[in-house]
Amino acid sequence: MDRIRAIATDWNYFFRVGPLGVCTALLETMLEWSGGVPTHSPVLERLDSLMQRGPGMELPYNVANLMIARWRAAQGNYEAALDAVRRWPPSPWGANPFSIPIVPAYVREEGRLAALVGDTAGAIRAYEHYLTLRTDPDPVLQPQRDSVLAELAALVGERR
Repeated sequence: MDRIRAIATDWNYFFRVGPLGVCTALLETMLEWSGGVPTHSPVLERLDSLMQRGPGMELPYNVANLMIARWRAAQGNYEAALDAVRRWPPSPWGANPFSIPIVPAYVREEGRLAALVGDTAGAIRAYEHYLTLRTDPDPVLQPQRDSVLAELAALVGERR
């Protein structure tokens, strides 16, 4: 990891691809979590802090907040997970080709987390957004769409 960190903070690389703090923190967090769910994770804290600040020009922002949300949820911290997943896509240029394909994953996860914390309106809004993005999914994604339809129906039924 020291070698990756050294390359990521080298100014010669900075001018080619930008500072790589998010890349390094994302890799370190993935390595740490590959051994199981830690109760406290300083590298996750650093990654989350970087993403709250804003990723600048780094492309891992596409997945970083989604991964943070999943890791926070695995720790049982659903509020922090929901905060992270609602930071999508943090591109300084708005929507771009690198962030658009992952939006369905973000809104589906947002719906799940919002339901877990009791934000029924937020869950409904996220699931409806997901369904507008998945009107005619590939067969492999149909079970996910069916699951979201069922979860949305249950949430709407609870609201009445």
